[in-house]
Amino acid sequence: MITKNRKFGKGIESLEAKTMMAGDVAVSFDAGDLFLNEAAGDIGENQQVQVSQLTDGRIQVQGLNGTELDYVVRRGDALGRGQSVEVIDADTIIISGMQNLNANLGEGNDLFQTTGEKMSVNNVNIDMGIGNDSDRVNLQRVVASGLVSISTGGGNDSVQVASSTLLNDDDALEVFTGDGLDSVNIFRVFCEGDVLIDTSDNNNLNERDTVNVIVSEMDDLEINLGGGNDQVDLAFVDLDTAEVNAGDGDDDVHAAAVDAFLFDYNGGSGFDEFFNYRTNYGYNPDNDFQIDWFSSVEQFNDKDDL
Repeated sequence: MITKNRKFGKGIESLEAKTMMAGDVAVSFDAGDLFLNEAAGDIGENQQVQVSQLTDGRIQVQGLNGTELDYVVRRGDALGRGQSVEVIDADTIIISGMQNLNANLGEGNDLFQTTGEKMSVNNVNIDMGIGNDSDRVNLQRVVASGLVSISTGGGNDSVQVASSTLLNDDDALEVFTGDGLDSVNIFRVFCEGDVLIDTSDNNNLNERDTVNVIVSEMDDLEINLGGGNDQVDLAFVDLDTAEVNAGDGDDDVHAAAVDAFLFDYNGGSGFDEFFNYRTNYGYNPDNDFQIDWFSSVEQFNDKDDL
């Protein structure tokens, strides 16, 4: 087995890369596991990387906006059957046989996104580091049989999961955004299992986290907001149970066309407003709608159904 480090294009640095202070990403591929890590020489810089499934089933990894890729290419029997690595240029490689996708981009204002054809994978683990920065995660067109886990750490971060199918019937998706003013958007996602969205590390009452779950289906949904004047929008969602823990602050929750056997809202201190639009919590005798207010205020457009 031969392990060889390769680095391409380091002698040329574009003006865009200098302006963006783009950091490099170390890429390794071993036994079906793809690892994308903040390169050792670029700790704390701004890494931007995109992973795409091509029409022929192979996976393309690209550095964006000045980010270059530092490859650890494993040859011979280090790669399993059906697995390969092809170096295209300084910011692009193509692999085949990926089973698990792992990214750890560390501190800095980083971007991770997927695009292209529907990408089949076992587990997805995206860690954007713990720095007080602004990270973006855009996960699209993923078909995952295991857990999809996204963590952004501190700072004003945004996470979007869209047009994806998550087949794990236990824990399908978990999102942790840490401190800061964060946004989480779930759109057209089908989950066999449970979804956890946690922005509760933020206890600044002057900051507003937003969570949107739109046109999606899942087993159980848990949203933990923590302190702050936060907002949750749920629309056209089909699930077994929905639990929203709002925490302190003046929070707004909007539910439109949500079909749930149990809808449980826990409001902390502050002036909370809950707006309900044709949510199916009472049409079935087995359904239930519970609200636990502390010093909050409730508003409904169809109060008579409660």
